[in-house]
Amino acid sequence: MRQVEPTGSFVFQKKCNKCPPVLVGAFEVIEQNGLKETTEISECPRGTMEQDCSHHFYIHEHQPEGCSRVMTRQCGDEGCSRGLANQTWYWGDSSKDLIASAMSGCENGTFCVRDASTKGDYTLTLRFGESNKLIKIIVSKGRCGFAPEELKFDSVVQLIDYYKRNSLKEYNRQLEVGLIYPLRRPNIDKTMWEIDGVHSVEHLLCQLRGLHAAHTRILRFDDQISAELDSLREELQRKRQARAAFNAAHALFLKQMELITKNKDMLTSESELAQININIELQQRRLDSIRNQQEQMTEQMAAIEARIKESEKSHSELTPKLSALHTELNRCQFRLCQLNVPQAVVDKEIQEVSFLTDAEPEPLSRILMQFHIRWQPDRFLSVDCTKENGMKIVRALMDCNPNNSDGIFVIRPSSSQANHYALTISNDNHIYNCLIEHRFVRCLHVSSIASILAASDVPLADLKHKTKNWIMDGLEGPEDSGGAPLIKFPRLSPKIRNFVGRIQCSHTRTRMDVKHPESCGYAFRNTKLFFPTLVDFVRYYSHCSMKEHNSQLDTRLKMPAFKGTL
Repeated sequence: MRQVEPTGSFVFQKKCNKCPPVLVGAFEVIEQNGLKETTEISECPRGTMEQDCSHHFYIHEHQPEGCSRVMTRQCGDEGCSRGLANQTWYWGDSSKDLIASAMSGCENGTFCVRDASTKGDYTLTLRFGESNKLIKIIVSKGRCGFAPEELKFDSVVQLIDYYKRNSLKEYNRQLEVGLIYPLRRPNIDKTMWEIDGVHSVEHLLCQLRGLHAAHTRILRFDDQISAELDSLREELQRKRQARAAFNAAHALFLKQMELITKNKDMLTSESELAQININIELQQRRLDSIRNQQEQMTEQMAAIEARIKESEKSHSELTPKLSALHTELNRCQFRLCQLNVPQAVVDKEIQEVSFLTDAEPEPLSRILMQFHIRWQPDRFLSVDCTKENGMKIVRALMDCNPNNSDGIFVIRPSSSQANHYALTISNDNHIYNCLIEHRFVRCLHVSSIASILAASDVPLADLKHKTKNWIMDGLEGPEDSGGAPLIKFPRLSPKIRNFVGRIQCSHTRTRMDVKHPESCGYAFRNTKLFFPTLVDFVRYYSHCSMKEHNSQLDTRLKMPAFKGTL
């Protein structure tokens, strides 16, 4: 097609010569010389330029003489992607390997959708039978589906919603499962983060534990504030109704007083006058009582409104903190995913921290909420440092900071106690090594949570009671020959499933003190102050002295040993 310049600012672009044009229509176009010309408009599958692979065509609407309007539309199957970007299970252009790593160890029915290698199509990744099934979602002519002859859905979101309610057996007889658990992609652009060898998995897991504990702690208090707000608003509504009733009663008694006073002037008998005076006195006492109750009600309402205002202020202060922590959690989980850490490992860490944070004493929670964390884990935690190397590192930093040599520290694995840590710290030109106990949470030894999710009519209260007894008695249920307990509860409700999921933290036995969950976590030896995470341990002692643990350590954690890269 030759280039045409109609009146106005509209310019036709030259079409690609590599593709045969497809006739779209013939339209009148007004040339710059004022003459009308009928022009055929064609569509090129490759677009207006050779390097452009999108579909473009031009529609020239017939206008009154003297003007011309050109509208550009892009054809294709954009309708099928409507609302897709807002879905938590949509992973965009993520690679197959990244999703496979994230889905490792997940339950049957876990799913996500990513862009397919074929442009415009999508791939549904489904966890089924301990493997990942890849199902292509074909998009054509504004419709989508699993097969070219069965494009039944207007959008990918509609397709996913349908198979959330219905089994995929309709598509494949072997897939007797629905889309149950969406695999949530962290809401973060992966190009924002670059992973290198310095970012160890242990540092990121430590950061994950600290972030989740802080998020859970604030979320718990936010829930308490929300519940308190609901209760206060209900109470305020009741007080308002009561005040309205008092106002109505006050008006009624005033009207009666006016009527009695008016009738008093009509009486002549002394006995009747005495009786009506008694009645007036009684009505007056009732009026005074109602006024007092009105005043008390007004004061109570003012106090409730003040508490509501204070709670709303606290809630508004917690909201941005929750949002920031949520974003940091997403980033941390995404980076772990990039390092091929299975989702099951991440879930295990989160479940254990949730258990410990829920058991945390409220005064300690309030203190930790007020303290900010000064450093990321890679600033203070070494995963392969020996006692001798730790002391050398601290001594070197002391020599570099002779005027500020107290509180230089590094946390490392204990060389004498397995699964424990040690704090190497300087004070008064000496270096101390302190054991940090790590008491694990131990939960029911179940080979897979899927074995519990088999469905039963056992009430939630009974399940909690039985499970609690198994834990308290140190039992793990009847075991099969493979050492896994035979614990099956059919038709599990979501509440029961959530409870079972909370009590199962790993597939292997770990140590536990369920009778005293507040004594699990991280703490100096022979102290009772336990923290859910190592990050919280550092958070607390970076603001508080350690002299309660050791009288010679009247210092805080002031300077971590490393620069850090997180």
